[in-house]
Amino acid sequence: GIRDCLLSRGLGDVYKRQIVNEMIRNINSVLHDNKSLKFVSVCFVDPLGQLRSKLVNINKIKSAIDKDGSGFTIALPSLALGYCDTQIEIPGFSSSKDSFGDVPAKIDLGSFRLSPWEDESQNLLCFLELESDYSNFCCRSILKKILELSKNKKMFPRFGVELEFTLLNEDLNLISEKNFTNLQTSTKESSYNLLHRQTAQNELYNDFVTNSEKMNIEIEAWHEEMGPGFMEVALSSGKSIKSADDTILIKHLICLLYTSDAADEGLGVDLGGRRI
Repeated sequence: GIRDCLLSRGLGDVYKRQIVNEMIRNINSVLHDNKSLKFVSVCFVDPLGQLRSKLVNINKIKSAIDKDGSGFTIALPSLALGYCDTQIEIPGFSSSKDSFGDVPAKIDLGSFRLSPWEDESQNLLCFLELESDYSNFCCRSILKKILELSKNKKMFPRFGVELEFTLLNEDLNLISEKNFTNLQTSTKESSYNLLHRQTAQNELYNDFVTNSEKMNIEIEAWHEEMGPGFMEVALSSGKSIKSADDTILIKHLICLLYTSDAADEGLGVDLGGRRI
């Protein structure tokens, strides 16, 4: 966030370097304070918006920070995976005739977030970006290019996202056996913005609010939508890559909290048409 703000103001390269150095010192301070931290979730957003991650040893993270985040790679097939990891063949890129090699990537030093549900030994995450020509296949890099082009034209786009999802009263292990049809929603009736539904689900709302704050995800509102079990989260609008990261992370948070906390009750969530 600091670096994006910096670039949007068009400050000099020397001052930019000073700010980046300060950001690195802040990250190192966080790593130093958490003596229990052993691994960091290094995440990559694939072209379909899916969040893929590896748990990386903290020593490699520290080494990468000293090199402005470089020193990582992404396997080519991960850039052409569909849902459920179906391989999309792209000639010269990810077809069976290609080598399926690795491409260079680096950590965005401004992307570190807390993972509040994880043990202290692995409760930090960050985002990767592709380097060189492969940045054309990286969601975050593409957005940054668009923001930079807009800035050069003295335009400053502001954007935000609303996500709608359905809470299901189903056994997670049996949903697929039903072929994802005739699913039971958490409420039988529509309850648009009804306070009593928010009160009835206060523990769920509290989990959403508390954990999104810990992750520094900026939320404008949570509320019931028009439909049985239908809900919405509206993220605060912004002008930097952070707003896009917030969108990816809130999807992860919703699916994780609802499917894990409610697993014993057999509850599931359907987010944007993808059954989870």
